[in-house]
Amino acid sequence: MANDKAKPSTESGTGRRRRAPHKKVRTGCNTCKIRRVRCDEGKPDCNRCLSTGRKCDGYALHVGLPKQDPNERHYQPSADSRLILPPKSLAEMRSYQFFVEVTAPAIATTFDSEFWRSELPRICQSDPAIWHAVVSLGCVHERYLSRAPDQHADNAFAMQQFNASVRCLTAPTCTDKWRALAISTIFICACHLEGHSDQARMHLKSGRKLLQEIREEEAARQPQKCPVGPPTNWSARTKPISLSMISSILTGFQISEQALSQGGISNFPTLISDHDSFTTWRYYTAPSKPPYMTSENLTRASRAAESLINGLTFFMQRHADEIKDLFLGKGEASSVESIASKQQPETRCFTQLSKVIRLFKREQKSSHKLSDVAECRLQRTLLSLTLCHETSRLLLLKDPDEPDIVKRGAGLPAASIQILNLAEKILELNQDKDDKAFVPNAPTSTPLFILAHSGFTQDIRRRAIALLKRPQMVGMWDTVMTARLGELIMDREESAAYEDRLRKIAEGALAPERNDDLPVGPLHRIFSMTFKKTGRRTAAVSMRTWQEWMQGEPGQKVALEW
Repeated sequence: MANDKAKPSTESGTGRRRRAPHKKVRTGCNTCKIRRVRCDEGKPDCNRCLSTGRKCDGYALHVGLPKQDPNERHYQPSADSRLILPPKSLAEMRSYQFFVEVTAPAIATTFDSEFWRSELPRICQSDPAIWHAVVSLGCVHERYLSRAPDQHADNAFAMQQFNASVRCLTAPTCTDKWRALAISTIFICACHLEGHSDQARMHLKSGRKLLQEIREEEAARQPQKCPVGPPTNWSARTKPISLSMISSILTGFQISEQALSQGGISNFPTLISDHDSFTTWRYYTAPSKPPYMTSENLTRASRAAESLINGLTFFMQRHADEIKDLFLGKGEASSVESIASKQQPETRCFTQLSKVIRLFKREQKSSHKLSDVAECRLQRTLLSLTLCHETSRLLLLKDPDEPDIVKRGAGLPAASIQILNLAEKILELNQDKDDKAFVPNAPTSTPLFILAHSGFTQDIRRRAIALLKRPQMVGMWDTVMTARLGELIMDREESAAYEDRLRKIAEGALAPERNDDLPVGPLHRIFSMTFKKTGRRTAAVSMRTWQEWMQGEPGQKVALEW
């Protein structure tokens, strides 16, 4: 017995020594991780690599995924939702792969990225109805990007997948409404890409109705009194998708559809208040303690910065009548102060974003060496955050960092050029990016379109349009279409200015010549426009200048192709 105790500890009968207990470390350098050896974590290069003559590839940025609602994290399928997929054809696999690698990263926004890039690819592997819907969208998107004329085979395949999804959805086992809701959301996107606006609206209406029914059922299932025993979450047990994200997507479509058809978003305050992309900025505060550059902090800041641009755009449209006099040079200094005082909530968020950008940059300088891929991802995120922040600065009536209105006005063209330079850097980084970035970044298209629409010089506007012509899908918007819309706006404004010039020539003394660099006066700038898709790459656009709006004129209608 004593001899047995004296023997070294071995695995059952093998004679091998047991490995000493140790704590697993996940923060070592990339080289040691690949070699599966323990890293001493020396900075900037670990000693273990240096002592063996190896190159230390540095350390990955220690970030996790943004925190999820713990109630929505785990999904246990019910008996009737354990569906078996039929064998997949090569064509289906190809379109699915296109969806995962191209479509999902393209249409995912800062606020719904997880739904497109994580939830759908995961759940469609075991759900035939969603599988066929995803495959159909991948096929439609690939055909859209190819710019090829209608191909019968592709049309037939996309329609076949659409019909297969509907058949699976109406099967007796497919009774969950969340499934129909997810598919309605997918079909809205497919119809939008195809230019079928009426069908997209039909699916949007269906999706909103399903979402309301699900919420009412959830409310009815909630016990009126606190139950005895551990709490349960019906939503988490029965739905593998985030209803909040789908709600955000559907509300976003509804806002876009109504804004484009009515020429603005100022008439939908209730709808706006339901969408994170217009409200997140209201609650944002910079992190108070390190580490600052976590995935959660970067994501929160990115969403707040993008949301602030939307909030300021909404503010400008809501106060168009008051801003009109300032825009026309009729307002007094007191008028500026009066309107600017109403932007105090927006200014508070802007100041918090200024603070967090400083914290991020300070921590970036003092942090350990990152791998090239992680450094590129972080650089893209910080550039995107700065881009949104500087764009918001343009939209604020008073700059917190430059209280002198005259100096601020003189510096606006230079600030616009800085925005263009930031956008160009981001687009260059995007050419080499992998699509597994740890933080969803705000798009460059919104700041660029703001400059294309309202730039301080014609050169600035033309450069913004040139950058928009670098093809990208941003949500459901094609930046090439946005660029063509910018060109259409400039053409209309120059025509309005030229027509006004001709009227003045008829009255007196101006030479009848047209100069592309002739400044466009405030009255000739576009105040509002409506937009309706008429085909895959065609739309009908109606534009009103400030002068037409003030005189109650309807504006001009033009056809847009891209």
